[in-house]
Formats: sequence, structure tokens, C-alpha cells
Amino acid sequence: MRTFLSGLATIVAVVAIILAVPAVWISERIVDDAGFSSLIEPVGHDQAVKDYLAGEITEQIASRTSISGADAVVRPLANAYTNSSQFPADFADVATQQHQWLFDEASDPNAPMQLDITSMVNRVLENARVGVSVSGPITIPVSSGDTGLHAGAYHRAGEQITTIAKVSVIVGIIAAVIALLVARRRGTVIAWLGIATVIAGVVCWAGANLYGTYLKNDIASSENNAKPVADVVIDTISHELQWTGVISMLVGAGILVFGIIIRLAFGGRR
Repeated sequence: MRTFLSGLATIVAVVAIILAVPAVWISERIVDDAGFSSLIEPVGHDQAVKDYLAGEITEQIASRTSISGADAVVRPLANAYTNSSQFPADFADVATQQHQWLFDEASDPNAPMQLDITSMVNRVLENARVGVSVSGPITIPVSSGDTGLHAGAYHRAGEQITTIAKVSVIVGIIAAVIALLVARRRGTVIAWLGIATVIAGVVCWAGANLYGTYLKNDIASSENNAKPVADVVIDTISHELQWTGVISMLVGAGILVFGIIIRLAFGGRR
């Protein structure tokens, strides 16, 4: 009975760990507004993103004036802004609009995804000290509702992943403790927990590659002007999830080795 209970608890813990690692990362870094903002802010340091948004800001300001050659005057100001310390945080705020478009409950599922860069345009005008501002909205289309991405597309999935993350962590901890308490060979249980952590890392790494490719293809198939920004954002998310997977695999390997050492040290009695 003791062996059966330990084995059952170990299986439950293994499944919970495999679910928990990717689910917790997605919940904390993608679904959560604050987590997504902190994940995306470093993207504002990417030169391709700076150049793209500097060009968009220049175009939007120049199109709103009748002065000939306004873009030649505005572009250096836009470049100065996108290369300033203000820009990464401002970019994170703008990128969060995409996050909310996907994860908030949609009042209109067919509403297109847009980046509202009104605040960025006004920041450039403020830095130029021209004493004017625009009321907006000044938007850049990213994706239309006729693609796989639509308003509120991930709302329900986000809620489900958050629930899975919480439940799997709680169940995993309880099951692992029970397995270790009743096990005759605790080294074996620890080794299996390590294997589960390695598998969870593989899931993260593979998921980052597969879903990153899927999202890029979906963005490429849509009519949008912000593809350079979307590509960098997707690459950043995929890269961090890949590293989370690598770290999980390394930690899992360490736990596995520790379990094997315990098993060998006690001659199979632990």
C-alpha cells in the first residue's frame, strides 16, 4: 500500500510539474499585464523598432502640417526621442495595447489590432518645445480581424492557463511531499521529479519554437505595417521562454543526479 501510494503521488507530481513550469511562465509573463510590460520593455532598445517607430512618428507629424520638407526637420527629433531613455517604457505602454487587444474580453471581435502612437507623437512635439500637441488617435494597423488573430482571441485561454498554473503548482507540491514522506526509496522519487522538470523544460523550449513560428506566419499573412515590431516582440517572447526551458532542464538534471546519488549512497534503501 505504501509503495502504491508513493507511486501514485509521484505520477501526479510529475504531471503537475510538466504542466506547472510552462503554465506559470505564460501566466506571469504573458497573460499578466505587468509581467508582459516588463518582458516587452527591453524590445524598445532594438534598433529596428526604434527606426520603424521614428519613421512612423515622422510620417504622422509631417502629414499634419502643410510645411514643405517637414519630415526632414521632424526625423532628427523622432530619432532623438526613440534613442532616449524615455522610449523603452513608452514602447512597453504601446505594446501593451496589443496585449489587451488579445487578452481582454472583446466588445467587438472584428475590431482590428492597432498601435496608438499618439503619446509618442506628443512626446516628440513636447521635446521639440513647439507648444503644440495632437489629440489623436494616431494609429498604426497591425492585424485585421480576418486572420487567426482577433480581438479577445486569448481571453478565455489566458484565464484557463492562469487556473492551470495555480492548480498545478499546488497539486505538484502536495503530491511531491506525500510521495517523499511515504516512499521507501526517496532517491527514486527525487529522480523522477528531476525527470519531470527536464521534460517541462523541453516543453517550454519546443513550445517557444513552434508557437513563435506560428505567430510570425499569422502576422505575415495579415495586412499590417507594424510587422518589424511584431517580429521583434515575438522573437523576444520566444527567446525568454526558450531560456526558461533551458534553465528548467538544467535544474531538472541537477535534481535527477541528486536523486541518483541518494539512491546509490544508501544502496537502494532510500
